[in-house]
Amino acid sequence: MYAVVVQELSQEASIDFGGKYLEKLKASVISIKSEKSELMKQHAADLTKIDNGEKRIHILKKFRENISYDLKKAKSSIKGAYANIRILIHEGAHEMTAKTVGFCTMIIFTMMVLPIGYSLLIYLLFKHLFKNELMQLAEEVKGGNLKQLLMHKLTK
Repeated sequence: MYAVVVQELSQEASIDFGGKYLEKLKASVISIKSEKSELMKQHAADLTKIDNGEKRIHILKKFRENISYDLKKAKSSIKGAYANIRILIHEGAHEMTAKTVGFCTMIIFTMMVLPIGYSLLIYLLFKHLFKNELMQLAEEVKGGNLKQLLMHKLTK
């Protein structure tokens, strides 16, 4: 009975190795990639507009657009790296703390509380179930009818 209870509790409290945490990190990476993709599409559209425009200031506009694109791309990369680092530190620390507390609680529960509770339960059951028979046995032994008592118990 004790082994079954411990097994069921252990299965219920099995450690999840950060599935939610990894999902948040993957979502952050995907959003950064989509943002960079949108930025690249916008840059290509702006370059097409510049190429279709006036010829004399064409080179300056193209140069300015390339500089602007590079700055926006660097800003997006820094923002994405910051978001990923924040997720790694904040969410990772939160996950580690939660897993450590859950694991320690499970260890304390299975190694201390369950054995003590199980021992107390068995003690109370034996005390309650065999109380009348032990009292009867003690009275019969005091009475001196030990041979009759043994014969009576053997025939049952």
